[in-house]
Amino acid sequence: MQKTLRKELLDALRSQDASDLTENADGIGMHFRILESLTVLEAVLLETLRLYPAGLGPSLRVIPAGGAKLGPFQGIPAGTVVGASAYTLHRNPIVFPDPEQWRPARWIESNLRHRNVMDKWFWPFGSGSRKCIGNHLATRLIKEFIAAIYVDFETTVAESGNMEQIDGLMGGPVGGKLILQFRAIKSLEETQSGKDVPGN
Repeated sequence: MQKTLRKELLDALRSQDASDLTENADGIGMHFRILESLTVLEAVLLETLRLYPAGLGPSLRVIPAGGAKLGPFQGIPAGTVVGASAYTLHRNPIVFPDPEQWRPARWIESNLRHRNVMDKWFWPFGSGSRKCIGNHLATRLIKEFIAAIYVDFETTVAESGNMEQIDGLMGGPVGGKLILQFRAIKSLEETQSGKDVPGN
């Protein structure tokens, strides 16, 4: 997946106009319009947020006066506290087959109808009027972070604790750590010029 992602990033960097360039610490960047068009990058982000949402839930709500119907449940009385959890919504096997598998391709291969269903069940930032107002900023920053890394590096897991998520409103890994090893690979300019990359 890293090779596929890097190819997409490099192809995007080569194809963008000078007017699309934005500056970062290395003087090489990618306009947000380009980032938003990258399907592999989008799929990697969505699948990671699906399998490991930071806010596991539940997001609690109180049934208003007059009661409510929720799915097959009729006549839920006013004042009842109900909730939905991103962790469980994201593991609906009808919507997300093999839900415990990290499979970014599911976001690329699905047809439009099923993709709309997946989007409806996708709750890493909540949903509706209480949805996190920072979700667009967060996803853009994460995309920029991923792109900045995988243009120039390959990563492997050097050390990790138990990656099962803590059961709670916010859910980090039980083991509390994930250490990555970075291996430098050819930059865009070096790829174009054929230069070798010095040691890691």
